[in-house]
Amino acid sequence: MKVKKIDVYWNNDFSNLAKLQIYVDEVPDYSKIMKYECRKDRLYYAYDEETGLVDFNYDDPNDHNGYGGRSFEYNMKDGSKVTLVGPWSSRPAVMHSAGFPLCTSVTLKEDRYKYCGVACHMLNSKLIELIKEWMPMLKFYVAANGEIFIPKNQLMNSEFAGSYAERRGDRDPDPPEYNPAIGVSENYGDYSLSGEQERIVRS
Repeated sequence: MKVKKIDVYWNNDFSNLAKLQIYVDEVPDYSKIMKYECRKDRLYYAYDEETGLVDFNYDDPNDHNGYGGRSFEYNMKDGSKVTLVGPWSSRPAVMHSAGFPLCTSVTLKEDRYKYCGVACHMLNSKLIELIKEWMPMLKFYVAANGEIFIPKNQLMNSEFAGSYAERRGDRDPDPPEYNPAIGVSENYGDYSLSGEQERIVRS
């Protein structure tokens, strides 16, 4: 997988977060690059050093309806193969809380597909390298949930002024930064917010 460029889908018309888009020559086949490990809590996790891509799922022994009951064959780190039926997807913060490396949700895009992309996850360490290489002026930080957060109100977002995102600024405050002393949290009440920020988050 060769990275050709990156940019940001700002989501100025919505409350959704700004999201990194990684343009590549070809989206890789995970079955060829991923080696999974399984925790006692039935979390299956893998990442590829070269691409920085991350994949994870939860195997619920009592519910195999994830992905519509689709089967996945995983190549394990110990050389064995495991087939999961209907595992469930999760989000990076859950993996971070379980002790896995910090990663962020991104979109992979191939040039030949103009209007679609592949939702995936990438190691923060790899993303920071790519941002420094392709968008060195981009402002970002690691948020409390462990994912890279991109503030919409910055010079690189040329369409922010007058947008829905600007009008919602007081209702959608930027999250606090990740604090290793506290650890990963999606409950921003665990962090020191201003009185106004806490009122907005809890309202």
